[in-house]
Amino acid sequence: MYIKGLIEKLRTKYEKVLVDDQIDSFLLTIYEEGSPRYILCIPKNIDRTLYAKIESIDKVNILECSDFLYSPQGIYLFAKDQEEFIEKLDEKIKFIGKRR
Repeated sequence: MYIKGLIEKLRTKYEKVLVDDQIDSFLLTIYEEGSPRYILCIPKNIDRTLYAKIESIDKVNILECSDFLYSPQGIYLFAKDQEEFIEKLDEKIKFIGKRR
């Protein structure tokens, strides 16, 4: 599966990535410095353009992607392929880190 390949790439890039396989999405918890720092929701029904939503874990009180994707918290990212997705994810993480 295309998304599972992306998740494997993220696991090689970040310290730790936990995956919760939800009904329509994957909820990823990204760790930094031994602690969970970000949640990332990636819908399963992606066919062309990759998209996801990310937020600092301490700013989110929803751990269900079906709710988080439509909540006002978080930042969307869009990409045409996995490499662009990872680049944009890095940009969003840096931006979120500055807001703390």
